[in-house]
Amino acid sequence: MPMADGWNGRSWSVQPSHVAYPPLQSFTAVACTSPNACTATGSGETGGDDPPFPIVARWNGKNWSAKDPAITGEGSVISGVSCTTDARCTAVGTQYGPFGDDPPAPLAERWQGDRWSIQRTVTPANPPGTSQNGAHATGSLNSVSCLTPSACTAVGDFSTPSGQSETLIERYR
Repeated sequence: MPMADGWNGRSWSVQPSHVAYPPLQSFTAVACTSPNACTATGSGETGGDDPPFPIVARWNGKNWSAKDPAITGEGSVISGVSCTTDARCTAVGTQYGPFGDDPPAPLAERWQGDRWSIQRTVTPANPPGTSQNGAHATGSLNSVSCLTPSACTAVGDFSTPSGQSETLIERYR
């Protein structure tokens, strides 16, 4: 069960997080717009060689509750989240495909008050200075910051077809 703590201005205390996910999961990012509106994201595993799956939970001031991300199957991770209001959040991570064997690609999702939806992301296919052999770059987004619901910047990395690691910065407007 993922753990969540709350700060009351003087000390930390454990918040009830009865989010029903399989045993191996953790939150890796959280964004709050008020004491009664937080979104936490992370990943879980079922064990063995199974690929990870994304987890999302929302805090209403009393309890955490699980919310299905737009990508719900195995093989994806949500590693960052930013919220501008309690009904507008953007989460980013990595999508590996339904069985975890597809090349990693950047993942972005938007919370619209009642559901998550996929946002289009871009991974350079052949950045300048790499071989033009038809192979595709792979990438992931690790963190996001939004000033408004329509102005977000996400950062991460990608690997060129030749295996060189590069910085990836995407902007949503």
